[in-house]
Amino acid sequence: MNNENTTLSPRLKAVAAFVPKGCRLADIGTDHARLPIYLIKNGTIEGAIASDIADGPLEKAAENLRYFSLSKKVELRKADGLRSVYDNEADCAVIAGMGGELISGLLEKYIPNGLKRLIIQPMTDAFMVRHALGKCGYKIIAEEIVPENDKMYIVICAEKGKMRLSDEEEQLSPLLVQHRLYRDYLVYRISRMEKAANQAEKAGAETEMVKEYRLLKKALREIED
Repeated sequence: MNNENTTLSPRLKAVAAFVPKGCRLADIGTDHARLPIYLIKNGTIEGAIASDIADGPLEKAAENLRYFSLSKKVELRKADGLRSVYDNEADCAVIAGMGGELISGLLEKYIPNGLKRLIIQPMTDAFMVRHALGKCGYKIIAEEIVPENDKMYIVICAEKGKMRLSDEEEQLSPLLVQHRLYRDYLVYRISRMEKAANQAEKAGAETEMVKEYRLLKKALREIED
């Protein structure tokens, strides 16, 4: 990592935008610690906990922190998910770059006391994250659609609170409906699953993918009518 790499990808920039100034941050699955480095250098936070489950990413993170003279400001920990964070040690946590099913499992296993805000960027299955957040006592306050390298990602920001979403709302958050990229996002998701969904429908398979595909098509028709 060098000075040119202190800027983040669009996906991680969208995550960073939800991090409150001066918060006590835990970056879960930190990989190379790009996010905490960026946030410290931009004055958003003073320090962070950065954890990963694998040695390789932590070694690279340690190298990057030494390069920017930030080793004393970011504490690296090896742990599974939020088990790296003790009660009341952080008030904001980021989990980015993992599949939605994995993230949901991590949330349902353990969330330390004192976490007021969760910022989550699932690579897949955002509906599973929305479901898990409601079960764990968090309410989604904002969502962002982020285009990057011909793909489209969702960033979810949640805070402590009650939330009950229908199955349809878990698939397509009401917070996305007014987003300027909502239509593009629907078209993107439909195109990604169109071939497989059509084959399943022809075979008479009533799978979750087929149900999601129909919901997406319905939502697209509604905004185009």
